Amino acid sequence: MNSLVPKFCLFSFIFYLFGLTSSQASEDPLLETIWNIQSRKVIEQEELIEHFLGAEVIYLGEKHDNARQHEIQLQILEALISKGKRPSIGFEFFT
Repeated sequence: MNSLVPKFCLFSFIFYLFGLTSSQASEDPLLETIWNIQSRKVIEQEELIEHFLGAEVIYLGEKHDNARQHEIQLQILEALISKGKRPSIGFEFFT
């Protein structure tokens, strides 16, 4: 497998989540924008999912009290499952 695919997926989603840190995410048109660092273009969530299909590991991070980020995590998991993937899910909790 191309070693760039997992790195691309990780960095794409990290940049995606950086835009979701505000509770007023819907007010800024650039928030929730997914930036593909390889093509240097904005992509839609569906294209991000297609990239995720080739990854062995995907890290989905969030700010723990941000409901919108939790919704996006669920959308991604549901999309992967609908495309035949069977993701394993692990959680971390730090005090």
